[in-house]
Amino acid sequence: MTKKMEEYLLYLKEHNYAVSTVTAFKSLFNVMKVQGDSLKKEDIIQFKRFIRSMSIRTRWVYMTRLNRFLIWSESELCRYIDIPILPKTIVKDIPEQNAMLGALQKPDVTTFDGIRDRTILEVLYATGLRRQELINLVLDDVDIQRRTIRVLEGKYKRDRYVPMSDSTTEWLAKYIQTVREGYKPITPHVFVGKVTRRDMSKSSVNRIVTRYCGHI
Repeated sequence: MTKKMEEYLLYLKEHNYAVSTVTAFKSLFNVMKVQGDSLKKEDIIQFKRFIRSMSIRTRWVYMTRLNRFLIWSESELCRYIDIPILPKTIVKDIPEQNAMLGALQKPDVTTFDGIRDRTILEVLYATGLRRQELINLVLDDVDIQRRTIRVLEGKYKRDRYVPMSDSTTEWLAKYIQTVREGYKPITPHVFVGKVTRRDMSKSSVNRIVTRYCGHI
């Protein structure tokens, strides 16, 4: 791993990126097995050969992350990045509004976990946030008074403000003031794990959504 790669991992940690994001880039750098103090054109060419037999989705993930790192490091090696084009897919079995509203009523809100789950479902459903965007939220991103959520580096790496409904605002305020404090978090992220006390993983959020909404 080059010094620049180590600096990028440190940058991600210092800017409160999700643990899953830091782990993903660390995995990428380890897979690349770069020899020497700096990344070279030959390293990228060799890496592209290495992943050539992998699925198009896996290649897309690897090359997208590598391109993101090169842009951050202001490297001219970006020119050697070929990001494959993913085939368009059709979303099937989109849940109806009544089904989603029914799912919101399923969590047992007499428990901490139930309040957390209800809040996560509310935020995802009412704001349209992607799951990784929800995971990346920190307390400073939430403005209860103005009923807005700030999403940093969202789709197309653009920051945006998302309005919240009255219901979403109420549940988010209740979760932050009671449940989150009860979990004694060691990270500024809004949604934290009860055991880890750190930002939740994507798989944890997926399990919560699947539990109440099925495979959507």
